[in-house]
Amino acid sequence: MTDTTTHICQTTAESTSSTSRWQRPLFVIAAILATTWVILLLVLSVTAANPVTLNRDQISESVDVLTVLVKDSQTGTVQIEKSWKSVVRDRELKITDLASLGVTTGERFVIPIFRDDDRWHVMPSKLPKNPRLVYPVTDEAERQLKSILKTGHLPY
Repeated sequence: MTDTTTHICQTTAESTSSTSRWQRPLFVIAAILATTWVILLLVLSVTAANPVTLNRDQISESVDVLTVLVKDSQTGTVQIEKSWKSVVRDRELKITDLASLGVTTGERFVIPIFRDDDRWHVMPSKLPKNPRLVYPVTDEAERQLKSILKTGHLPY
């Protein structure tokens, strides 16, 4: 009986040490794979999240579309870099409702505008509640803007 008990204990100890020998490397591999997966997801979300999409109707119906550098976000003063519809010929302009849109002094934006009562405003969109949208200057924003102005549609 003692021999059988000893044999069973030895067999159990050997299988336990054999199993624990494989558990640690498998855990390390699983941890590395999980960490790599999380890092890849973070990179993907940072590089592909929230792409700029211009509102076609807002651009088409605006009096002009400007690429500007915001000189003073509180007063709405901007330096005009480009007038896409060539309506505004000034080098500097005050856009009355710009301060309420959360823009920061020193940033560049594409801004569709219209004139009312001798003041310039950001063109409202036709989205629910008619938000006034401004767009950060990027290559993609300019590509979309050129397409909308040329064809009336976003690029495919």
